[in-house]
Amino acid sequence: MAVTGERGGGTGGTCPACGGRDLATVLEVGSAEAAQHFVLAEADPGRHEQLERHIRKLWGGERCRVLRCRTCGFGHAEPFVGGDATFYGLAYQRTHYPADKWEHRITLEALAPGDYRPRTLLEVGAGDGAFLRRLPRSAFRPEDVFATEYSEYGRRAIRDLGIRCEAVDVRELPAEHDGRYDVLCLFQVLEHLDRPDAVLERLAAMARAGSSLFVGVPGDRRVDFFERHGALLDMPPNHLTRWTREALRLFGARHGWNLVDHRVEVEPILPLARRFLSYRYQRAAQRPGSLANRIRAMGASPARLALDAAWVALTLPGAAPALVRLRRDAGGDSQWARFEREG
Repeated sequence: MAVTGERGGGTGGTCPACGGRDLATVLEVGSAEAAQHFVLAEADPGRHEQLERHIRKLWGGERCRVLRCRTCGFGHAEPFVGGDATFYGLAYQRTHYPADKWEHRITLEALAPGDYRPRTLLEVGAGDGAFLRRLPRSAFRPEDVFATEYSEYGRRAIRDLGIRCEAVDVRELPAEHDGRYDVLCLFQVLEHLDRPDAVLERLAAMARAGSSLFVGVPGDRRVDFFERHGALLDMPPNHLTRWTREALRLFGARHGWNLVDHRVEVEPILPLARRFLSYRYQRAAQRPGSLANRIRAMGASPARLALDAAWVALTLPGAAPALVRLRRDAGGDSQWARFEREG
């Protein structure tokens, strides 16, 4: 069974963000529970079994902890090992990407004021190019933009924009990219990556003096609130790190990136409440034999959709206390940071 809630004193390790030694365990989970988070055994036993075996291989065992630094709030998985192509192929069956993200909009606003000279841009993990599609062509010509993306579907969509896109780890980009980029972007990517020091070091090498780095990561208050109130866990090996403003500031500064702006999404209450209730239902469905589990195992159908809605309605009274505090305590789904390169 997954164990949640901060407990324990120092773990003997150090925080990768600030170097602090006061770490506490906030989540402990087994490989079978992690696999159940992504693929229900009751719905697809073969894929679930394959995924559970692969997670054990990634972890080198059956257990994983998430540790939080009490000094800067940074959280990281231990073992600190990210999902690979096999993991994502088993865990997700992605057919589309969000067409609009809050962090895309505010990054475009930050890039807009009056500077229309041609600039170079790198986006890491660019999805299907939703952000790149919205860039002003007067400032970012396709030949001056480069993207990385593992999804074949995403790479095709980006290449259709005339933009070069490769399935490559950003840490492995060759020296031809060094000192090249005015703008670098990672939207909902950093939390998936192990060896984040190597990521920021490589980005620093590829940046020009005075360049900007834009980062979007999950909101730390939202993750904590959802986990404490029975919604989905922020599960490794998909998400490996949990960021606070202070952790972002300290981590960036170590690699020559100065934090100049940080914002947390202010989300309308209705979409936030719908997502909380949906994630609460999905968390309940991970418990074998539960009513939610039996409903979700039915597979997609109109009857299943009706039962989904019925379960949420029947359990609404139990969710009401959390819903009352949702807007105040959970914050937004995302946080955004803008860094500038020294020199």
